[in-house]
Amino acid sequence: MKNHLYLLTSLLILFIACEESPIPSEDDSINCTEFWAEFPFSDFCGLTSSNFDYRSVPGAICNAEQNESYSFDDRIYIQIYNNFSVASAKEEHDREYDLARPDPGFEEYTDVGDEAFSNISIENGFLDMAIMRAIKGQYSLYMEVNGEAFNTANNCLDKNSMLDFARALLDRL
Repeated sequence: MKNHLYLLTSLLILFIACEESPIPSEDDSINCTEFWAEFPFSDFCGLTSSNFDYRSVPGAICNAEQNESYSFDDRIYIQIYNNFSVASAKEEHDREYDLARPDPGFEEYTDVGDEAFSNISIENGFLDMAIMRAIKGQYSLYMEVNGEAFNTANNCLDKNSMLDFARALLDRL
């Protein structure tokens, strides 16, 4: 009888644990191949999807980084991460927000995703460095632009187009 009680208690605990932490369904995952194929790269300096190399963790992380065919001086790295819950995305975002806030180039945005901020450095009128973080639902965006801040720089993105790029990424989630 005692063994049956332990077995029943164990099954009940397992059932409750599964109820509180469901296994992510296919609807909760992100298909990186489809995501990048549908992204309007050409809206930004005439870029194409072939200007980027892609790496991913299926259903969870989509990375894109410009490659040698990218003809501009700035460097772009993008990561979209599926946190699988809004609470997890918000928790991670808040942690990064607290770390970034003291930096002099810190800016918040109310029109990029659910919440967004960046650390931006402008030199000689050019975007020198930008790190953008945003969340939309259960997804987090990390975007880094390493600009070239010299007078003859041939950069694709400036501050405004970087924000438009981030908006376009988040609109697809």
